[in-house]
Amino acid sequence: VVDGGFDGMDIAWTPGLPAPEAIERAQTADLAFGLTCFPTSVAHFAELVETFGALDPRPVYLNIQPVPKVPIVREGAALIREWSKNAEAAGFRPRFEAHRDRMTTDLRFTLGLLEAVPEMRLTADLSHYLVGQEFAVPVSDENHELIRRVLERTEELREANEKSQYLAYNDGLTDLPNRRMFTVLLERGIAHYFTDAKSFED
Repeated sequence: VVDGGFDGMDIAWTPGLPAPEAIERAQTADLAFGLTCFPTSVAHFAELVETFGALDPRPVYLNIQPVPKVPIVREGAALIREWSKNAEAAGFRPRFEAHRDRMTTDLRFTLGLLEAVPEMRLTADLSHYLVGQEFAVPVSDENHELIRRVLERTEELREANEKSQYLAYNDGLTDLPNRRMFTVLLERGIAHYFTDAKSFED
C-alpha cells in the first residue's frame, strides 16, 4: 500500500478477517486507517463504537454497511440517524456504503434515504452501486438523473476527504508541510537508510 503511494487503507472489521493484525501493520507502516463495519441494530453498532473507541490508534472514519434490509425509508432513515449520532458522539466520521445485500442496495431506496437524511454521506464503492434496479436500454434521461444524484453526493465526499487528507499533512494557513509530514518523511528516510545500509553490507 505504501509503495503504491497511498497514505491510508480501509480495514473490514469482521470475525472472519484478521482486522487487529491489519491495524497493527497499518500502524507499523504509518498508514491512517478506517474501519468498515456491518451493524445489525442500534445496540450492535453501539458495541462496535465502544470497541473502536478503545483502539490505539483510533480509525479516522467508520464506513458502515447497513445490514438491516428494512422495507420503508422512514425505518432506514431512523437507523442511519442513530448510527450517525452514536459515531459522531464518539468522535468518528460515519460513512455509509452502497453494497449488495444491504439496506443501500436499491437505487431508489438509497435516494430516499438521502432525501430523508441530507447529512448522510456515501462511500464511493462504484462496483456495488445501483445493483437493485434494472434499467431498460437505452437508459432514460430520468434514470440517468437518478444515477447522477448518487454519484454527485459521492464526488462531494471524495473532495472533502482529499481536503481532509491534505490538511492532515499541510498547514491550513501557509500550505507548507506540517510537523506530521516532517515526521513521516524523517521516519521513511531513516528506514530507507538502514535498508540500504544492510543491503550494502550483504
